[in-house]
Amino acid sequence: MYKLLIVDDDTLVRMFLRNFFPWKEKGYQIVGDARDGEEAAELTAHLQPDLILTDISMPGMGGIAFISALREKKYDGGILVLSCHDDFGYVKEAMRLGADEYVLKNHLDEETLGEALERVTDAMRRRRAEAEGRHALHRMAEKGSRLTQRELLQSLLARETSWEEQYRETQAVGLRYRYYRCAVLLAAAQQGDSLREQGLYEACRHVAGGYTAEVIDLERTRYAILYDFSDTPSASRQNEVLAEQSASLHSFVRDYLAADCHISVSEVCEGGGSIARALRQAREAAQEHFYGKEIVRYDGRAPMGSQVPAPALAFCEELPACLRKGNGARLQSGFHAALDTFRAERVQIGVLLSWLKQCDTAAGLTRDEPFYASIICLADCAACLSDYQSRMREMSLPAGLERLSPVIARAVCYTRAHFAEPIGLGYVAREVGLSIAYLSRAFKQEVGVGFSEYLLGCRLEQVQRQLTESLDTIGQIAARAGFQDYQHFCKMFKKKLGVSPAQYRKERQANR
Repeated sequence: MYKLLIVDDDTLVRMFLRNFFPWKEKGYQIVGDARDGEEAAELTAHLQPDLILTDISMPGMGGIAFISALREKKYDGGILVLSCHDDFGYVKEAMRLGADEYVLKNHLDEETLGEALERVTDAMRRRRAEAEGRHALHRMAEKGSRLTQRELLQSLLARETSWEEQYRETQAVGLRYRYYRCAVLLAAAQQGDSLREQGLYEACRHVAGGYTAEVIDLERTRYAILYDFSDTPSASRQNEVLAEQSASLHSFVRDYLAADCHISVSEVCEGGGSIARALRQAREAAQEHFYGKEIVRYDGRAPMGSQVPAPALAFCEELPACLRKGNGARLQSGFHAALDTFRAERVQIGVLLSWLKQCDTAAGLTRDEPFYASIICLADCAACLSDYQSRMREMSLPAGLERLSPVIARAVCYTRAHFAEPIGLGYVAREVGLSIAYLSRAFKQEVGVGFSEYLLGCRLEQVQRQLTESLDTIGQIAARAGFQDYQHFCKMFKKKLGVSPAQYRKERQANR
């Protein structure tokens, strides 16, 4: 449905035009009407009609001036002119200024208007398609240029180059400045922020617009601003510019994009390989964001650590025993102590993530890679501790079973965690990697009862607790605990506890 605006100084003509043509049936919706060009210009800006049906001769701003103003403002919709004047001069001027078609009022009927509207609509569609094609080509060209620039930066990072060679190559990919003396500001969007895809890129361009600087997208959420200080030998002025730019960009993103970003800034590098050295420094400084800093300047300190600290190694080794023994205090203190040493020793993020993967393996947890990629600051690691604590509740052995061998301990933990499911000895044997026969013998030897008896005990223990605490029916409680046959459940319950489930509940609730 195309939106249409009617413009005519005669109220009766406007009413006539609204009613004599089957607009909706032909695919048009009248969104408004105006008495003159001035009122029509305001409505056009507000309503954004696809087509305008306008008279030529009107008091105030007439049709000729109105059409001229529309096209000057790049209005791309269709314009159909109506005139009472059988005067070629009026029509010729309207067409020269951008009208698509004209119809004389004294020749107006439904067929004539319908044909004219079709021609105007076709012209409007062609105009918009051509404009979209030009915009698409422009976007493709810009994207291609930025991709080439990104590839050049990656290439410069991987090799030594003279300043002359660097200059030739940067000019060839459309970088305008010399970069004999330069610095790099890296800006990265924090995951989860509501930045639009191009939001940070446009923010970088806005902030750097008043300086000899260019913006290059390195990844979708990370951008580099290359500052050319070739004509700024003053170190104090260089530092002043970089400090101002860092603060301005951070404030702009926070205030106008309602988001946060990490900013890291290199030293000013000079001569051959200046861009590559500045970019490496900015990337190295960006590692500090993981430990809580939002704006980081490269300070020339030793590179970040590449070894897992001793307390973290010790925690990983102790983790399985902590989980089995239910030692929650040791689990929490050891984990926080490990993270504190990572922060104190400024260890690389990749090293910490590798350590987390080792801890997950020791805890028997399997995670997808996106989980680790989502850890962008030290505080995000708290999710791992929470998972270890949940795992501990599953794995911790009942009192008296601490001396079980590791494989039977795993079988007991699996049984206690999954007793409500339709599991059997075969399920558990596959989980712990033993044959059914061997697990059956070893389980009874170490635990003191056979597997089936132990599984039954776990289920009955759950039922007993629920009969005391829950108001659900006995059948619902039994089903949740893993009993599929209600009659068999009642029989086993009375055999083990000496009373029926209903009597057990009555006695327990009476004693509360």
